[in-house]
Amino acid sequence: MALKIASGAELVDDELSEVQEKELIPLLEFYNFLCIAVDAGSLDLETIRQHRGVAMRDTFEHCKPYIDARRRRLNRQNLYAHYERFVGSQIRDRNL
Repeated sequence: MALKIASGAELVDDELSEVQEKELIPLLEFYNFLCIAVDAGSLDLETIRQHRGVAMRDTFEHCKPYIDARRRRLNRQNLYAHYERFVGSQIRDRNL
């Protein structure tokens, strides 16, 4: 899964096997959790930016079509919303 993300190929819902989903979903959940913790003041924003920023941004950008498809499939439009908001406001245009 990491190699697929690193290759730059966008992930689309139909392209993932059950095994790949089982690898990807915990990663997306973890990044969403980190964003919630930063928003709550439990984790330092700069530390997250410096140590996970590039990986979080790249993962989100490559997984966006998959995330959108999963939101539709589960009827959960706010799924990974903290992660999306964090990438958009704290990481996307920064030089990391």
